[in-house]
Amino acid sequence: PGHAEDTAEVPLHAGATAAGTAPATEHERLVAPVPPDWAVSGRANDGELRTLEYAPHATLPRAGDERILIESSRPEPRPDPRTFLRLLARDARQRCPTLRAAELSQRDETGYATSVWLFDCPDGPDTGLPLQMFKAIRGDEWFYVVARTSTRADTRPAGVDGERVRIAEGAQYMRGVQVCNLAQPGHPFAGTGSPP
Repeated sequence: PGHAEDTAEVPLHAGATAAGTAPATEHERLVAPVPPDWAVSGRANDGELRTLEYAPHATLPRAGDERILIESSRPEPRPDPRTFLRLLARDARQRCPTLRAAELSQRDETGYATSVWLFDCPDGPDTGLPLQMFKAIRGDEWFYVVARTSTRADTRPAGVDGERVRIAEGAQYMRGVQVCNLAQPGHPFAGTGSPP
């Protein structure tokens, strides 16, 4: 709430332009909201694992407190999204024994299996990640994981439940994350505006 989000194709390789668009790798495209005034804060590509991280510009009050991390990989076979995130939660409990993890949704979107989970670790001694929302998508060509993390102290007015607001913001963000394949009718672009 409080700011609009533009939908852009996520650039996951070195040929990406500063405008936030890139040619498709094979035929699949990961499309995700990029909040205004956020910028790429890190990227890597070894061919089989591609990562991209967004963060608010350093001049914004929330800079350093929120991140969006996007990964795509080519494991064979590509895992079931629900199983992958359940195992990720199990591993996260090693670092945060009080971790609360819950699946928020599991369904096919644009013809691809997806799962969305919420991880909450308010007592984590070394994680620094009290609230994370993950979306895993099993594409035909890549396996995608998108994480939105919030560690900021809540500065909302009294009477506003900051945790609920952050969860709602994360859920709204994840609804905009999708994989499409314009070469196959079973994997349409389901966003607004022109397809990437």
